[in-house]
Amino acid sequence: MLTAANIDPAHLPDASTVSIKAYVAGIMFEDRFVFAQELTLSHRLKLVRQYDNAHDPNAIQVVHSDMGQIGFVPRQMASMLASRMDAHQIELNARVIELQHEPATQQVKVQIEYDVPQHWLAFTSDSMGSNRTAGQPIYHLERHPANLYLLLNCSADQLLNIRDTLPTNGIEVVRSGYSTWPSSNGVQYEWYIKLEGVPDADQHKLAQLLEKRFGAISDEQRRNQLDELTRNYKQEVTLLDTKLRQAEQEKREVWRLGSAAEAEKQREIDQLKDDLTRLNADHDHLKQQAYTLRQERASLNQSLFSRDAEKVSFGIEVERAFLNIVADTLTPRQSLEVIQSLFADRIVLLPSAIQSAQASEHFHHRAQLFRLLWKLAKEYWPRLIKTKAIPRRAPSWAMILPPANLNPPPPPPSPYAPARLSIRVSRWSCSNTCALASNRGCMRRSECTSSGWLRSASL
Repeated sequence: MLTAANIDPAHLPDASTVSIKAYVAGIMFEDRFVFAQELTLSHRLKLVRQYDNAHDPNAIQVVHSDMGQIGFVPRQMASMLASRMDAHQIELNARVIELQHEPATQQVKVQIEYDVPQHWLAFTSDSMGSNRTAGQPIYHLERHPANLYLLLNCSADQLLNIRDTLPTNGIEVVRSGYSTWPSSNGVQYEWYIKLEGVPDADQHKLAQLLEKRFGAISDEQRRNQLDELTRNYKQEVTLLDTKLRQAEQEKREVWRLGSAAEAEKQREIDQLKDDLTRLNADHDHLKQQAYTLRQERASLNQSLFSRDAEKVSFGIEVERAFLNIVADTLTPRQSLEVIQSLFADRIVLLPSAIQSAQASEHFHHRAQLFRLLWKLAKEYWPRLIKTKAIPRRAPSWAMILPPANLNPPPPPPSPYAPARLSIRVSRWSCSNTCALASNRGCMRRSECTSSGWLRSASL
């Protein structure tokens, strides 16, 4: 019986079927290893096409009749068998020939063996699939005792082109087709070309032809490129990992600084809250003190008002008593002197006033005169100062003085005229009734001997 490891396409037996060994793929996915652990060497399996596989249109399932799917036929072998199984609408029988189980890693390996018709392995251009897209061909040269095998991973068109070109360069092609066994380097290639008459010394010429004519690359070179890419990738990963660690460290530092700043900010907020609480307490205390002071001020104002009322009432009574006692007893000159003494800051006596008062010693209306002078000094003068009005004419016997510091700025214009208080001499009148003045309006003072004449002033 031939296996995928020792099939030589040049010495295929005349039997109608060929047995192929392969390891089941995809066991570790979707918990299939649980069923695979229950398999024994006596179990029979079936190879069934899976048309709805989204990852591989050539997928072939390895199925147990009771446990269900165990895994898949390897992709490269499935690409060769799928079209034949679809064309004949058949399923293949398989048997378990090897089981490997590693409990530590839960790895399960299942090797199966199945028979396929011999002609399925024959290579023809019509049966060749085009599953692989055109790209850079990958080749590997493997020496057998009598022949040299060119193993390829490429598209079907590239394989035909290489196969047809080699004879024109002096290289004899024995046969070509699907590769059904792994090479000595452990790689399962898609195609093989059996060459004859190529010595070891000419292998480098064949490699140069493949590389220059078809842009192919040897598997060793590809591995070196992959190793270089892997090293670069690891370097980039290391660099990115270093940057990531730096970023994480910076993030932690920023978080630490942010936490410290947040804590400091919270402390400031707490301090401000404490200050605000203290200020509110001080404000409430000051409000209470202000309320107490207002109460005391109101009480004092009430007391002062009562005292002022008593004082005013007492002053009015004193003034009234003073006028009643003094007014009738004073001569005109004495009245002027008393007024000047009491209101020295307001009244100045002129010599003419004193002379006029001496000439009226026998004046009968002394009380009325004193009251008029009192009113002049006490009522008229404050009104004069308040309204800033200056009389047009003052009495001939007195002059009213404003305070020494009275130098006010000019008042703003007002629609109301300031109150002006002026004194003017209107006439002499007599309080007596006689034959010459029956209506008390006599103007003949020069002819009258009465002492009741009074020079009246009008405001």
